[in-house]
Amino acid sequence: MTRLKKGEHWATINPDQLAHEQKLYELEKDDFALKIDALKDAEIENLLSIEKSLNGITQKIDSLTNALTIPDLSKEVKDRISFGIEKLKKQQLRLRKKIDSETYLKETALQKRELELSLDHKKRSLQDLKHRSELKAEFSGDLELLLPSEKISELETQKVIWLKANHAYARIVDRSSLTATLTPPSSILYELDPKRISLQIPFGTQGRIARASFEAQKIENIPHKQGVQWLFKLSEDTPSSITNTLDTPMLANLFYELNKPAHIVPKRELISTAPDTLRKEGWHGLIKKIWPETKIVTIGPQSIAIQVIK
Repeated sequence: MTRLKKGEHWATINPDQLAHEQKLYELEKDDFALKIDALKDAEIENLLSIEKSLNGITQKIDSLTNALTIPDLSKEVKDRISFGIEKLKKQQLRLRKKIDSETYLKETALQKRELELSLDHKKRSLQDLKHRSELKAEFSGDLELLLPSEKISELETQKVIWLKANHAYARIVDRSSLTATLTPPSSILYELDPKRISLQIPFGTQGRIARASFEAQKIENIPHKQGVQWLFKLSEDTPSSITNTLDTPMLANLFYELNKPAHIVPKRELISTAPDTLRKEGWHGLIKKIWPETKIVTIGPQSIAIQVIK
């Protein structure tokens, strides 16, 4: 048994797979860094190449412009030189616009974004696997392993053990606040105020009793199962030995606190007095017939609380 804090990691499902995926992710990160560096280098090389081309074009334009100053050139030659200069200037303008519009930078940014998205996807996949693999305490409590002793011995030596799926192998118990769950056994109980209901749970062989007060009501959406359950919080003075009966169905006595003094009459003693009246008028009619000067305070599963009208 080990005391765990809320959120504390206490076991890993298939740790070898998780470690393998972690290593793959680390390799992906290294590969990502190398590719980003390569993109930066290509970006610089692209810029240098454009600048080199611009310098070469500028030199050619200057050379051809100087050629036009040579005397005795025919008109045909001058036209061809001028045509070449205009063509080079258009090429020069296109390259300058490419630098100005940062087209080469946009292409690099797009490739970088694609690499980032790919790495982020792998990171999320690893985080999802880690979330599913690492078991953490949802609340503070004592961890109890429901395993054979030989399996626990293997765990103590840091070995990985293999277990069948869909079986209970451990549980976390918060003994600071024990709760009893009750499915109301009678529809009559639904008419009562559950906050006024308490439980007494006998346990052990020495006549011990655990007391519990109503805490909350929850609705279970489970097919073929009672939908409403009541939760009762056991008192703080409950003996610790009752924790040996955790998750075990137990008999309990249910008590309802009346809001005024009353006489308690067992139903079984009333049924035979006037069965026709009971069938036609219910318990209220039967009580009125037997004791005209009384009224019903509460009707329980086994008894009826009545009060004398003054």
